[in-house]
Amino acid sequence: MHQKRKVYILLLLIVIILSTTVSFIRFNTINFLKTGAALIRITSNNDTMIMVQEHPKVYISSSKDAMNLLKKFMTEKGYDELVNERLSSTLVFEKENRKVYVQFSLNKYYSLWELNED
Repeated sequence: MHQKRKVYILLLLIVIILSTTVSFIRFNTINFLKTGAALIRITSNNDTMIMVQEHPKVYISSSKDAMNLLKKFMTEKGYDELVNERLSSTLVFEKENRKVYVQFSLNKYYSLWELNED
């Protein structure tokens, strides 16, 4: 019985380490529980956007019309898009001479936004 407990604990540790690693690689956050919950809410509910990390700000959004959702979100925060400064998947927004660089990625299930301030 004591041996089974050790095996279960080891398996749990392996699952936690793997989940944390995947969360960090795919979403740039180590909080796999918050990321997993956000993915479930995005894909199964009508939630359109959820913050999964505060510093740097990382959001997961619905993949449906994700680019327009991001632009609307930034406009509502008072930012203007600097179209000429866009670099591939990095969008640039400015407000009061402060720039925010948004790494934008999209797949079939969700969109990922990572906001980095200048």
